[in-house]
Amino acid sequence: MDNLTKRFPGDNLRAVCAYFEQVVLGRTFDTVVLAHVLEHVANPHEVLLAARRFLAPDGVMIVDVPNGMSLHRQIGVEMGLLGAVTD
Repeated sequence: MDNLTKRFPGDNLRAVCAYFEQVVLGRTFDTVVLAHVLEHVANPHEVLLAARRFLAPDGVMIVDVPNGMSLHRQIGVEMGLLGAVTD
């Protein structure tokens, strides 16, 4: 039993651990959320296309990508903690 299922028993929750490009869910959803995902993959366009497979015809995709030029990342570069804001 995965941690999500343990934390939310009986909520009809199913956790799937797989690459977006390879996952098979067998259904579509009214809302697909990609939160802090695209900045971690080599080909964001491919991941968006893969996620779109799970979107219902009138569905909505919500994509959240952090600001790579944020002040805390710029400070991290200046302090030598990061090589670049995109690290």
